[in-house]
Amino acid sequence: RWCGPGAVSILTGCSTDDGSRLIRTVSGKRSTTGTSARDLSLVLEAFGFTLYRDEDHRHLDARKRPTLKQWFDKKQVKPWQTYLVFAGRHFQVIQGDLYTDNIVKDVIAFEDMDGKRRRFATAWQLYEPTEGIRMPSRIRGRAVVRGSA
Repeated sequence: RWCGPGAVSILTGCSTDDGSRLIRTVSGKRSTTGTSARDLSLVLEAFGFTLYRDEDHRHLDARKRPTLKQWFDKKQVKPWQTYLVFAGRHFQVIQGDLYTDNIVKDVIAFEDMDGKRRRFATAWQLYEPTEGIRMPSRIRGRAVVRGSA
């Protein structure tokens, strides 16, 4: 699956099919290849997450952006902090010194992951909803169509 639905699935526990369906509801597109950061944040907010933009280097030429490793080392992510990171045109999730994405699928130590040289574009610190994570039935007034993959 693609990294947008993968990130939704990792963070919420829903299936990647449901993540894809929710992203398509927001974007109005027929596919979830190339999910925008805006669409992904709208979906996560519909689940009740609060997102705070941490850093944004998208305005810089890709060669001048820090690597994912440089961002990680500078940030010194605490064990309780969760970040949705966009680096190397790919969404990934970092919590403390742990890493996962739709390619790795398992939670691994950041130090053990491939792709630390991806160019860091932006990150959001995430806060889980206090009432628990629930599948939204509507996003921004639009009904979520169930059962259509």
